[in-house]
Amino acid sequence: MRSFVWGWCVALTLLVAGPAQAQREVANAPDPWVHAATGAKLPVSVAGFQRTRVSEYSDDGRDASASYVLRREGGFVSVTLYIYPAAAGLTCVQTFADGQAQIVRRGGVRLIREARDLPPSGRGTPVAHYARYAIPAGTMGEGIPALTSDLYLHCPAGSGFLVKYRASGTEGFEFGPDVTRLIRSIAWPAALAD
Repeated sequence: MRSFVWGWCVALTLLVAGPAQAQREVANAPDPWVHAATGAKLPVSVAGFQRTRVSEYSDDGRDASASYVLRREGGFVSVTLYIYPAAAGLTCVQTFADGQAQIVRRGGVRLIREARDLPPSGRGTPVAHYARYAIPAGTMGEGIPALTSDLYLHCPAGSGFLVKYRASGTEGFEFGPDVTRLIRSIAWPAALAD
């Protein structure tokens, strides 16, 4: 089962690649791992989730992600949380649309809903972009079950950075409240929180 979960997490990471092409795993990432450019602190264990990997997509570490998994009776969910510089010339709407296009490029993926969501702090008005998808069994590879997958993007004004997550869990496993607790439990710096 453990190798299946690991394979599943790797497949999900490949479904929506990080904001950049090159990727390197941060070996022995500390607890918490701190995103140097923003000060966001990503612990090994938070809100019932376990961090499985930290990756950097740029030499200076400004473009990075941390992956988390939560397992419990009824299913599991994998979350990859990205913090990366905003691309010059792209609006938040365009960046979110690009993320959506990467998800639906695989056959049979269906949009369930799209909405605005609260920023990572959970305070203020819903300014973040959010979408939920249904992914048929086998889309991510042989033996991978049907999945429900969320895409979230927050573009905090003036920070120059974006906060994105991709959460995918076994179909029928309602992981939304768990992922919300994870995101709200991260020690976000003020520039990214609201």
